Parts: sequence; structure tokens; C-alpha cells
Amino acid sequence: GAVTVAGALGIDAGVTIAMGINNLTVTGSTTIPGAVTITTATLDANGTFDATGGTITFTEAGNLNLAGTVTDLGTLTSVGFGTVTYDGAGDQGIVEDTYYRLTAGGGGIKTLGGNVTVTNDLTIDTDVTIAMDSYDLTVTGAANIVGTLTVAANILTLNGASDVDGTITVSAGTLDANGTFDAT
Repeated sequence: GAVTVAGALGIDAGVTIAMGINNLTVTGSTTIPGAVTITTATLDANGTFDATGGTITFTEAGNLNLAGTVTDLGTLTSVGFGTVTYDGAGDQGIVEDTYYRLTAGGGGIKTLGGNVTVTNDLTIDTDVTIAMDSYDLTVTGAANIVGTLTVAANILTLNGASDVDGTITVSAGTLDANGTFDAT
């Protein structure tokens, strides 16, 4: 069944945790120099998260929820699967990586810490802002923007269908929408 770690979780190098259908919630810090395989379960990390030197692999439609400060996602493998959600109630940094599905939720400002590529869908929830800072954001699939996305001195590329019920603010930089774009 589901497991809750009421404190810190460390997965040592050489150790793999395989999460089939059972969710894992961590209330403290999560450190993964080892490996995590996520099938259809959710790893809900509510403290700081650092997978430097580790591996996170999605083999089906699982979820990685990140509520605290994220240092590194290690080697993130999500070919055709998996959603990473930054769901802290306050401000967070989104680490530079290639995501299959990326959701900015919870609240606050989520600031890119490097160039980010989303090979499928991007979702920005209500009451959330993604600040691109000086980095590029490329979305190959659909973009569902209910919150706010700020573009400044960088490039936002939307290659799929875009549904903007929120706000995209371009102060300097480029918005390149190559798919259908609905901002009604």
C-alpha cells in the first residue's frame, strides 16, 4: 500500500526503489543519489529535493510532486510518460531539464533555473506565475495556461495547441506560437 515517510528519505547510490502502483509521500527532505522508478504511482516530496547523481525514471503515467526547494532531478528519464509538478504554495525554482509533462501548481512564482523543454504538455494553474527569467521555454505538446507566464529577454516556443485563459506577458523577448493559439 501507500507509504508515508514522516521525516527525511535518502536513497543511496546503487539502490533502486521501484514504485508500481503504491504512492510514496515524504514530509521531510528527499535525497536520491540512487534510483527511483515510477510506474503509475506518485512520489510526493514535500521537503527539499535533491537527486544529484541519481536517476528518476517514469515507465508509465506516474507523478513526481515537488513542494519544496529542488536542487537537481538527476537523470530524468520520461520517454512518453510521467508528470513533474512543482506544487509548493510559495515561490519555487524549476530546474533546467527536459520534462515529458510539466505542471506549475500550488501558488507563487515558479522561476526557470535554466532552459526548460517540455516534450508533451505544460499546465500553469490559477494563482501561479512561471517567470522565465533569462531562459528559454519550449513546449512541444499542448499548453494550458490558466495562471501567468512572463517572457523577458528570452524565447517562449509553443509548438502544440495553446489554450490561454490566463496571461502571457512579453516585456522583451519572443513568443513563437506554431500551433493553434486560443487566448479567449
